[in-house]
Amino acid sequence: MNRWIVLALLGVAVAFAGCSGAQGAEASQDPKGEKGGPAPKAEKGDAGQATAGIFRVVTGNPSVSCASNEILVSLVCAAGAPDGSKCPSQAVGLCMRTAAPIDEMRQLDVTADSAMTGHFPNGWAVGRPKAPPTPADESEVGEFREQYDENKVHFAPTVEENLAPGASETVELPLAGPSGLSASVRWVGTINPPDVSLALNGSKLAATGTTYHFGPNRGGSLLNARTTAAGRATITVTNASNARMKVRIVFTATNA
Repeated sequence: MNRWIVLALLGVAVAFAGCSGAQGAEASQDPKGEKGGPAPKAEKGDAGQATAGIFRVVTGNPSVSCASNEILVSLVCAAGAPDGSKCPSQAVGLCMRTAAPIDEMRQLDVTADSAMTGHFPNGWAVGRPKAPPTPADESEVGEFREQYDENKVHFAPTVEENLAPGASETVELPLAGPSGLSASVRWVGTINPPDVSLALNGSKLAATGTTYHFGPNRGGSLLNARTTAAGRATITVTNASNARMKVRIVFTATNA
């Protein structure tokens, strides 16, 4: 037998002899681990911004274009490389809107705005908005009354009256001593101011103040005067115009 064949057979035998050995002992099984707790719940992420209406696909050959409120953010050519917004072949682009959406609202013409034209309702009352009543512990009415009591401010009843041309309206207020008088007269119906006078016991008092008007047919007067004695203070408003007017008179006195 050839010497090399013998050596090969011996090598194979040795290899098989080395591979087989005594069987080892059976491995022991590890104890079962404890069951883990539930994983913490992940917080919900913020909602992503809707992209509907923001992006728009456009096609062209050899170029594409976007609207005036859009920009071209991507361009793909069917063949070749893009050059700006052009391709050497069919082009597909992606436009993104840059301007915010606009909600169109129709407004009244300036000629219909009473603040511009001066055409206001025939009166001074302003509608109060609907709201729940103020809790008693938050009301400030008591505080204002206390301030007026401390300053000894007296009010005559507010008068609203319609005056024909030449007609007059008088409001009186009894005074316990020297006082400061304040009066507010507002009218609707004419731009011409009425005659307004303050008096004590029938004698006209020197008064200071101002007269104003706005719009085509309304205005007002603010007057102040002082008395040096007690008595019967009055304010008289006379319609000196040729039009009928509606007047509102507020008359107060503060003890000196």
